[in-house]
Amino acid sequence: MTHELHDWDFNATFKVEPRLITEDGKKKYDFNPYITISIVWRPVSAMKTEIVDKYGEWQLK
Repeated sequence: MTHELHDWDFNATFKVEPRLITEDGKKKYDFNPYITISIVWRPVSAMKTEIVDKYGEWQLK
């Protein structure tokens, strides 16, 4: 699922996979859900800023 907005995109995925588990000689399936969420900021052309990393410190130029 992707939701596109003016300055950023919101992405989400959902996946379920069966996993075969053997305990005490008995086999059973376990279903594990995987959820991923991400937000991607789109570059703004009006901003003329450069971010420089010097030994772990952030500076704006």
